[in-house]
Amino acid sequence: MAISRNKSKPAKKVFYFSKYLRKSSEEEDSRSIHNQDSVLDAEIQKIIDADVYNDYVYVDTYCDEDYTGTDSERPDFKRLLRDISSGKVNMIVVTDLSRLSRNITESTNYVQVLFVALGVRFISIQLPALDSYLDPNKVYSLEVPMHGMFNENHAAETSFKVRRTFDNEREQGKFIGAFAGYGWKKDPEDRHKLLLDQEPYEVMQMMKEWVFDGASASMVKTKLNELGIPSPAGYKKKQGMKFNVSQERTTFLWSAEMVKRLMLRPENVGDLVQGRYRVISYKVHKKISVPENEWFICEDAIPAIYTREEQRLITDALKKRTRVSPTNKKQEVYLFSGFLKCGDCGKGMTRITSKNHVYYACNTYKKYGPKACASHMMEHEILESTVLLAIQNQIKIAVDMENVLKKVDKAPLLRRKSDGYDKSIREKSRELAKIQLYKTGLYEDWKNGDLTQSEYRQMKSKYIDEEEKLISIIANLEDEKKKLEKVKDKKNPFLTEFRKHQNLKKLSRDILIELVDRITIHKDNNITIHFKFADDYKRIVDCLNDCADLVE
Repeated sequence: MAISRNKSKPAKKVFYFSKYLRKSSEEEDSRSIHNQDSVLDAEIQKIIDADVYNDYVYVDTYCDEDYTGTDSERPDFKRLLRDISSGKVNMIVVTDLSRLSRNITESTNYVQVLFVALGVRFISIQLPALDSYLDPNKVYSLEVPMHGMFNENHAAETSFKVRRTFDNEREQGKFIGAFAGYGWKKDPEDRHKLLLDQEPYEVMQMMKEWVFDGASASMVKTKLNELGIPSPAGYKKKQGMKFNVSQERTTFLWSAEMVKRLMLRPENVGDLVQGRYRVISYKVHKKISVPENEWFICEDAIPAIYTREEQRLITDALKKRTRVSPTNKKQEVYLFSGFLKCGDCGKGMTRITSKNHVYYACNTYKKYGPKACASHMMEHEILESTVLLAIQNQIKIAVDMENVLKKVDKAPLLRRKSDGYDKSIREKSRELAKIQLYKTGLYEDWKNGDLTQSEYRQMKSKYIDEEEKLISIIANLEDEKKKLEKVKDKKNPFLTEFRKHQNLKKLSRDILIELVDRITIHKDNNITIHFKFADDYKRIVDCLNDCADLVE
């Protein structure tokens, strides 16, 4: 029985074709999007000219620039896959397999499984040259996984080299981010250098003044939105910068958290901070936080928005609780807001107005009554005058201490003692150098037969003991000298911060933020003021006690 085969031509097809182009930021210019597009246009024309049977309809060009081939979240590639699934595209042309993906598993799955299952014609011009319509068996050859392996290995090596290069540039204080932070812009002549961006810089200055006037982060947020000032993302949008999808969805309005984050950045004082995040690996592009001790921090590497003193005051102000009462129509922050604590329960004190008099009472007592805590009632005028007097006394102490330090600094005995420490350190250092030299020569004497092994060990042990004693003596001398040097230190924060308010006549919230940590109110109208710079104050007292015998 003869079997005949139908040798008629296959049904005419219509290929709805698209080009896919991709280039990462690390790849050479020869792989530019323009070059890929030109190559594909020429090759596609050859394919169409050679095929007089089927029809071809161009659909679209899908392009992902500055995206690595290991990134599965490329926006245009995801759009291409959606159009393939819907049947809009049934033919894809790329210059080579690495444009599709540099992940061996993904590239093999696309070519050998997904595209075959969906009836998509896949053409790679080179590396390897494939056409799943003209030669469907070739997509299953070893060339596909082999080139996938080469492409993935290239991605791994490139990732390592790029990360090492970036780390070197970070260590040198070079900016390597895609976008400058709010308040700066990239130098058009040097992409690794930042300049102040005038418009956001002025906004940051305005925010600073509001905070110094007593505004909370929430109040600053409200003012910015009322003035129609765009958020950092909105400002980037206005400048025409590229955004990912999540950024495009933003309302471009300010939030209190955004205000605090911007105003508390360490970069504000001119320190370049980089390396806060990194991707898990060259294949997994999810970002994870990096421990702070692994950040790259270069001091004074960029223009400062705030001075270090301004930054300290802003930090102190924003960390204070500055919630505004609903009955406060002017939305003002009161003098002691966030400073007052109950001496028993440790909770905050609440402000009470009665017959034009202002009082403070324990919030726990107000909410739950005398069984929970005592009232600790304190009149505002008494509290204000008491705190003012206490601060004035601290200022006087700072001025008096500075005068004593000046006297100690000029004392002849201090200078003689300091010189004596220098002389002793030099002498002991010379003795130490000799001992170390003798100890080094012992081994040669033993090898040359000038010493027996027993003599060598005995003398080595002796020299080691003398070496350790001298090292200890030198360390003690240097510690004593440092104590004297501390006396000469006129930049102690306690001195500098309190003495600059020598003419203080009236208490203000700025003064409280600058000098006071908290105020505890006890029973019977007793209060405890916890001043800032307590450790610096103790350091001066210790220095003066150590050097009390040096003043003749």
